[in-house]
Amino acid sequence: MKILMVSNLYPPAVLGGYEILCEQTAAEFVGMGHEVFIHTSDFNTEDARLQTNERGAYGEHVRRNLLQYLPFGLKPRRARLRHLAADIYNEEVALRHIRQVKPDVIFFWSLRRLSLGPLRAALRSGVPCAMSLNDDYLLAYKPVDCALTPRRAAGWLLDHSLFRRTTWAGIKFPPVTAISFSLLQKLKTEGVPFKYTNVIYQGVDAGDFSAKSRPGLLHKPLRLLYAGQLHEYKGVHTAVEALSLLVRKGRDAVLEVVGTGETAYVKNLESLALAPDIAGRVKFRGRVPRRELAEIYRSSDIMLFTSIWDEPFGLTNLEAMASGTSLVSTTCGGPGEFLKDGINAVTFAAGNAASLASAVERLMDDPALCRSIAREGLRTVHEDFSMRRYARDLEKFLYDVSGGLK
Repeated sequence: MKILMVSNLYPPAVLGGYEILCEQTAAEFVGMGHEVFIHTSDFNTEDARLQTNERGAYGEHVRRNLLQYLPFGLKPRRARLRHLAADIYNEEVALRHIRQVKPDVIFFWSLRRLSLGPLRAALRSGVPCAMSLNDDYLLAYKPVDCALTPRRAAGWLLDHSLFRRTTWAGIKFPPVTAISFSLLQKLKTEGVPFKYTNVIYQGVDAGDFSAKSRPGLLHKPLRLLYAGQLHEYKGVHTAVEALSLLVRKGRDAVLEVVGTGETAYVKNLESLALAPDIAGRVKFRGRVPRRELAEIYRSSDIMLFTSIWDEPFGLTNLEAMASGTSLVSTTCGGPGEFLKDGINAVTFAAGNAASLASAVERLMDDPALCRSIAREGLRTVHEDFSMRRYARDLEKFLYDVSGGLK
């Protein structure tokens, strides 16, 4: 099967797990014998109209010439004029690429800040297409609701007239697979006009995150870890506050924070970490290469997943579990669909530092439980959330979308 995958970002341009998963899926498809083409933007330029073609790390064909209507370095906003221009441009560029590649199926990943132009092109081409949704980015294309305030009324008028094509108005969405029932329900509640949907849970390549020799082992001082993006809705401050509570109760623990995010929020975290009781106990590593992240997971005792919003899924949970590291997590959104308290994780109330501290103490006081959770986490990943299983499920989904083409 000839598969054209469309994504706003593609490695080495990486901001989060979406684009990493896209590359891993492409690699699995290539390994299955499919021919894979990638159409993406040039993340390194504000105007992404550079005609670049290359071979990816796994033999996939990569073209980087789609246009972001708003570079990722800028805060999200409507930017209707830029959005409209990018939408028109991307539709024509994508249509030319589709006609050149002649794919059997077009598979859309994130179109955040890329416009829906490539999707319009796919629908025009008549080639079967499908979408994989790993977050709620489609809400950026929701037309403004009508309201009596002048600003909202003006936005509604613009979105239903001059800038209609910057929204999903008139789009007949192709079959969609989401990474959790929670995400799918949220999008449906917000009015995304889906017709055909299903859920395929993500997978993780256990080879990238091989297990430590002694899963669930606890050190002194206790090594806590947060890995992910640093934004307020990720609840990272809860981890710092919980560390303070633990230390004040005489618990010997340190915290490593891996990732980057909003400058103001990172500075706030750094300020919290300067409190006298935990000064020197919090280490900020920033962004680290994926191969280093695997070792960080293995050298940590407990991974803290602290999101206070409804996470679409929570890939770092699986990465920690695959590494043999015990997990303490919230269950907001997708994580609540595969985490079981006292079985493969210890769960706590989102945004509640005292609840998080108690969850950590539960493991500190019961090393046998800590080891059991680590072992069950390994089983969960290998039996239910492998990358191979995920790719096979996506392959079947694409065969179904393309009419059973083999």
